[in-house]
Amino acid sequence: MAVYTIPTTFEEILELTGGADTAGSVADALVLSKRNRGKVDLDYMENVTGKSKDGILRELISHNAVYQNPEFWDGSPYSNWETADEYLSGNVREATKMQLKYLP
Repeated sequence: MAVYTIPTTFEEILELTGGADTAGSVADALVLSKRNRGKVDLDYMENVTGKSKDGILRELISHNAVYQNPEFWDGSPYSNWETADEYLSGNVREATKMQLKYLP
């Protein structure tokens, strides 16, 4: 009969899962970023995946996972990204008015 050992400390769990600061995919990095930073932090996601910020954004945008909020945009292509659930929640009419304000 096999005996199984259940991890009981945080360090043991990190050892089994490969660490809390590594991500096997961009989707995992997004989850870690939200959990550890409270926002979409591309610098952090770059560190945990080893991928470039441009590559991360391309993947997230292609899956409609993030949107850049023009209301708070500072001109940087890497700032003010929000997860789809954050960006698309709330008052749809107000959000649409805000979007139209920033269109050329």
